[in-house]
Amino acid sequence: MEMFESKPRGKILIIVGLIVVVSLFAIGSFLISKKNMLSDLPMTGAVSTKNAYLISGVPFYGVHNHFDRSLSVPVNSVASIMEYWEPGRSSSSDMQEVISKQQGGAMNEVVSFFSRRDFSAKVLKLPLTDLKKYINPEVKTPLLLFLPISVDQPAALAYAPSAVMIGLDEKEQKLTFHNYWLGNNYEMSFDEFNQLENKLRPDQRDMYIVVQPKDLDEKLKGISGRKTENYPARTEIMRNGEQMFKDYAVGSGGAYESKMFDVALDFLSRVEKSPNFNEFFPPYMKTMLYSKMASAYIGENNFDSALVYAQKAAAIDQDLDQPFKDWSGMKINWRAGSQSQLSDPYSLLGDIYRQQKDFQKAEENYVKALSIAPSSATAKNGMEIINALKK
Repeated sequence: MEMFESKPRGKILIIVGLIVVVSLFAIGSFLISKKNMLSDLPMTGAVSTKNAYLISGVPFYGVHNHFDRSLSVPVNSVASIMEYWEPGRSSSSDMQEVISKQQGGAMNEVVSFFSRRDFSAKVLKLPLTDLKKYINPEVKTPLLLFLPISVDQPAALAYAPSAVMIGLDEKEQKLTFHNYWLGNNYEMSFDEFNQLENKLRPDQRDMYIVVQPKDLDEKLKGISGRKTENYPARTEIMRNGEQMFKDYAVGSGGAYESKMFDVALDFLSRVEKSPNFNEFFPPYMKTMLYSKMASAYIGENNFDSALVYAQKAAAIDQDLDQPFKDWSGMKINWRAGSQSQLSDPYSLLGDIYRQQKDFQKAEENYVKALSIAPSSATAKNGMEIINALKK
């Protein structure tokens, strides 16, 4: 009898075992499916997944929202990080003054600025795989770095403006920045990022400034309690003007400042020739572009071409504080003078006419420049030369 009774008992055990296996498989499939759903969430607001995170609440300052045209690019990045950790803590003029007085390179200047204000600030070498140590839901630390602006810029041109990294998506292999020239929430692939990094000297690659309050835990609690809105969508000007802003930055901020006038004119001419130039490059930027081109031609002693572009700049140098599409307009912020014009075109015209020995026209344009910007050093110097010639 015992032998006959063991057969049904064995069948029962087999059936129970199969039920357990099927149940475990179903639970495992559900968990894997849920995990995949989470990893596919978009990076908006402060979305966090295992592979993606975007820090929320980091303010953007740059040419697209006109924080302050007189401030250098690094100062705008410093302001972004300062305002994120401690809103209203320091004025833009204070930042400009302190940073401009430091010596030893831009990274050291930034570290010194924050260290003076009781922050922990250090320069670290971080490969891409280590960025998530800071850009994650627990630490929420934006990273400041210096990065070339375009894969097209010549290797000989050492131009790497600052940017603030706020997002990392390992699955999609992209990074998100606030970029002075290119706008808020500017996304870049890992591949493009590596190409730009490779334009730096080997000792400059993968270098970041990590800024955190010394009372980090308390500050993170405060940030978590803030009411933050999703970042605004990138504007039409940012999207359609991206390549023009890259070329302008390389030509004006890089090549022109390095007195590489032929390279500057090459990149600035690319902007003027862009099919999007008339529709998506704001009047303020057009005026700056023509002025830079005129100045570069002066640097090459080509005064005829310089005159053409200085006149182009003067022709549109008006109402620069007015909106243009979704560009809000640029207030020039001269302390006593015009809020809607640049003095540059007239100072340049004064210099060109002076070189051409037309001193009357030179003086007229210097006077015009000073009526717009009474503190213009270029126009003052030009007037001094004209007055000396009169004696």
